[in-house]
Parts: sequence; structure tokens; C-alpha cells
Amino acid sequence: MTMRSALYYPHTEIRSGKLMKTALMLWDRIHVIVPFDGYVPNYQSKEAKRSFELIGNCHCPTEDEKKHTHELVEDFATRGLPESFSYFSVQSPEEIYEVYPQKLLPKTWTVLEQAGLAGKPLANADYPMANAAGLSLMSLLADCCAGDTLVRVTDRSAAYASLAGLMTESSPSPLNAMDTRESLLAETLKIADADSIPLSKWIKFREREVGAADGHQVRALRHRFVEHLEAYAGRIVGAKTGAARKEMELQFREDSRDDLRALREALKLEAGQVLSTKEIWFSALAGIAAIGSLAFSSVMPMPDVVTSTGGVASIGGLLASRYKYVSARRKVLRDHPLSYLYEAGGGLFRL
Repeated sequence: MTMRSALYYPHTEIRSGKLMKTALMLWDRIHVIVPFDGYVPNYQSKEAKRSFELIGNCHCPTEDEKKHTHELVEDFATRGLPESFSYFSVQSPEEIYEVYPQKLLPKTWTVLEQAGLAGKPLANADYPMANAAGLSLMSLLADCCAGDTLVRVTDRSAAYASLAGLMTESSPSPLNAMDTRESLLAETLKIADADSIPLSKWIKFREREVGAADGHQVRALRHRFVEHLEAYAGRIVGAKTGAARKEMELQFREDSRDDLRALREALKLEAGQVLSTKEIWFSALAGIAAIGSLAFSSVMPMPDVVTSTGGVASIGGLLASRYKYVSARRKVLRDHPLSYLYEAGGGLFRL
């Protein structure tokens, strides 16, 4: 089953505008780990603040999650960790990672202090750690908070890749679903010419999903798009060889291009089977004029109007044509994973 929401780590605010945009594109909600109930993330820009209002959720670790994290920390702290994980290896303030004490149990901090991975609380009550240890700790906590229902996402991929190298003695880090998903998303955005859509437009698109009459349909399009990405990401991560992985990536690009072409052709065909956009608008304007001329009559029959092709169409007929087109269009969109990006970019033939 495709997971529809994500958990962000390691910070209490999403620091990357790119990740915020990705979250608006993909997830129902994105949860951030906060130290206590009532914590309010501090977003400086209006767009970031509005984005979090739409899809963000503050998650304070539960007692069970803290207990689970404690068990993992006990194992982690007793490993033969590299020297860079020790708090006493820190040479400058820039190398310190501060952690809210409330995110963990008191006994967990005792374990970390005794292992030399954390120092005594600072003046602000935060526990200081070396960057490597602090990032690792937040990853363990994220595992416990995400469970089997949330996708884990971060904007510190480079830092975590470096950690993986330290922990595995420079052996290459295994391919993971998060990096693969990001790569496939970037590829799809290029194919759909949607990579230049600004954050402000994604905010409006999510506001449409939340508040518009067709919001549930937009949400369904997003879910199908995410399923498309996740299915391919799973296959690529599970590939046995590099050659197999490259072949699946090639298939993904071809399938995405073909889906977009088929979508555009299907929409043009459906529009042509009803009326061209020009005819519909011409007829609609003529109908409005006809209605206006009868506005002061005691009896107002449904008028006929002349279309741009010389035929006669009633307002009722125009409304029926419009309904037929909208229904057919929605069916076409449901059949194509990339229709979500097409709609986000302001797809053609919308009535």
C-alpha cells in the first residue's frame, strides 16, 4: 500500500524550499518532530508559512516512541563508533548539534552522556552533541515516529550520505527509496515541463484541493501520481543489478512521456467530439445576449442561439455539451498518472 503522508527530520522546521514544494506536490500531510505540544514552527517567509498551514502537522513523540528510541540508542551508544561521533571531538561551535531534551526520555540522555555522545545541558537546556551523533539520533527518533505509515523525508541528504559512509567504512551506500523517488520526480517534472512551476502556484493548487468543489478529484489525481512514482521507485530499489536498474529508469522515462502524449491526444479528441473551445465560448456569449434581450419579458423561454458554424443551439444544449465535455475530461484525467502535473500547470481545454 502506498504511504500518503511523510515525516520530516531532523529539524523542527523544514529548511529547504525545494522540499516544501515537493511536499505540496506529493503528500497529504508532512509531520515534523517537535519537543512539546503547542510548539509553533518559525517560518520566515509567507509562502513557507502558508505551505505548512496547508499540509504541516507538529508531532510530539509519544511515550511509546520515546521508549522505542531509547532501546535503539542503547544499542547505538555501545557500538564502536568513529571518533567524530564523540562530543569531546568537537573543535568549534559550528560542529555542535543541539537537541531539545523533551524529545527523549531522561534515561536516554543519561546513556548518551555516559557514552560520551552528549555533553551536559547548555544554558538553553538543550543537549549538545557532535553533528554526526546528533543527526544519527534524530534519524533513530524519526524511524520510531514514522513507523509503517509515514514516508521519511529530509533536506539533509548529503549529511546523511556522509554518515552512511562513516558507518560502513567508505563502502558505497545502498540505493534508497527516498533518493530514487526524488530522482524520478525531478525527471517527471522535466518531461511534463512542470519543473518551473513556482511554490506560489503549488500553494494555490493545494488550496484548490482543500477548498474547491472539485478538490477531491484533484486529490485523487495526486494519489495516482504518487502511486506511479512509488511503484517505479520500489522496482528500481529492488533491482538486482545496475543494468536492470538502468533499464527500469529508461522504462520509467518512456512510460511517462507516452502517458503525457496520450493524455494530450485524448483531451483534444474529447474536446473535438463535443465542440471546439471557440464554438462553446461564441455560443455562450450569444446565449447571454439573447437572455439579456428577454430580461424584461413576462415570459422567458429558453432561447436559441446561432453558433459560429451557423447551426442553432439552445442554452440548454450548450450546458449539456459542457457537462458532457467536463465528464469526459475527468475520465481522461483519471486514466493518466501525469494528469496531476498537467492540471497543476493549468492544462488546456479547461471549461
